[in-house]
Amino acid sequence: MDYHCLDCSYQGKKFISGACPACGSNNIRRAQQDTSTPVAKPKPYRLIAAVALWLLFLVELYKKISA
Repeated sequence: MDYHCLDCSYQGKKFISGACPACGSNNIRRAQQDTSTPVAKPKPYRLIAAVALWLLFLVELYKKISA
């Protein structure tokens, strides 16, 4: 469990006697654990769809310029 001094921003595993070893302050909080949900990876079909749409766009643009 990590601790964080709110006065000097020192972070450490233990704070002996409940005081910050860097500044001596008693204004210490436990670091919050990351309980957020993990970010989902983008689906591969979205990348395929994006590439296909860009290719379609480029083909239509080439047709318009060539004509």
